[in-house]
Amino acid sequence: MVKDLDNLYKKYNNIEFVHPDPFEFVLKYSNKNDMEVVGLIAASFAVGNVFQILKFLGSVFDKMGESPYLYLLNSSDSKIENDFKGFYYRYYKDYHIVEFFINISRVLKSYGSIEDWVVGYLDEDDETYFPLFKKISADFNLSSALIPKSSGNSAFKRLALYFRWMVRDDGLDLGLWKKLSPKKLIIPLDIHMMSISMILGFTKSKSNSMSNALKITQEFRKLNPKDPVKWDFSLSRLGIHPDLNYNELISLF
Repeated sequence: MVKDLDNLYKKYNNIEFVHPDPFEFVLKYSNKNDMEVVGLIAASFAVGNVFQILKFLGSVFDKMGESPYLYLLNSSDSKIENDFKGFYYRYYKDYHIVEFFINISRVLKSYGSIEDWVVGYLDEDDETYFPLFKKISADFNLSSALIPKSSGNSAFKRLALYFRWMVRDDGLDLGLWKKLSPKKLIIPLDIHMMSISMILGFTKSKSNSMSNALKITQEFRKLNPKDPVKWDFSLSRLGIHPDLNYNELISLF
């Protein structure tokens, strides 16, 4: 199985297959602080039709200007509220979006960077980053659920995706956060990875829950203990990229 997964990785884990994906906005920047901020925003709106996601994110980053990091670091709450009045995406109204950006702004003003904020809650004894997700979610204290509540059994798919971008380092994922280890990452569980995991025989459950995400991650960890989410991007291309489908995976397994 590892050989087949690695063959898909070699074939699809490159920038040619990024579009359409929110990650492409992160790749437009070269400054670490901007990439962190853009990554958190892009991952947090990664729900729904991918082309609608890209359209919305384009309007957000146009409004923030050349440096989204500096925009949020230097803007008052009232400026953010005025700039994003009337913005909406799916079930997120402008007040949800404003609250989300204000919370990021407060993190930057308090810690200097998102990485420093995250690392402050890091516990080296944790087996995965699920406890870390819960801690930063509770601190973010966001009612709009762009970052899910720390209670319940959320799979934290968007945070898991964001952490993959920031922690892994393979020429596509960025590897910006050096104090965090890829071995503790959790698979970003969405409808595509759910279908893929069922094809692979990693789960029979259709539950979009953390317990199912951890179960699937553990199956990948058996194949690659140091980097269990290595194949996430290449496998998810089969469900996301318009020219690809699951048949290639089904033919292998």
